[in-house]
Amino acid sequence: MVNLHKEKSTFSFDETCNRIYEFLKSRNVAVFTTVDHHENAVKVGLNLRPEKVIMFGSPLVGTHLMEENPDIGLELPSKVLVYQEDNLVYLVHADYDDLKGAYHLSRSSEFINKLASLVADLDSYATHA
Repeated sequence: MVNLHKEKSTFSFDETCNRIYEFLKSRNVAVFTTVDHHENAVKVGLNLRPEKVIMFGSPLVGTHLMEENPDIGLELPSKVLVYQEDNLVYLVHADYDDLKGAYHLSRSSEFINKLASLVADLDSYATHA
């Protein structure tokens, strides 16, 4: 199993999400979709804390990873989870060093390293002033 990185945000839930979108746009990284778990729960009469999964990426990176090991396609596109619990907001994502090892990526290490760097920068921008 891949370890997760969890960072507490200094911003509200909505501002953290907005900062993620802003960061990705500034880096010309496509946002493929956002899954709003809270909204989906409300639609079926249930209650859930604010919680979204934002999926993003670039075929220029992901394709190289999947060429080396098609199984990593299960992890792509990249994603971050943002949720609010007890008035605290968290951003969660996979540990990319673990992904590299779990999927035995060596030939495409340049690309997984680029992805890890992008997500680390995103994490910092979205959670800290």
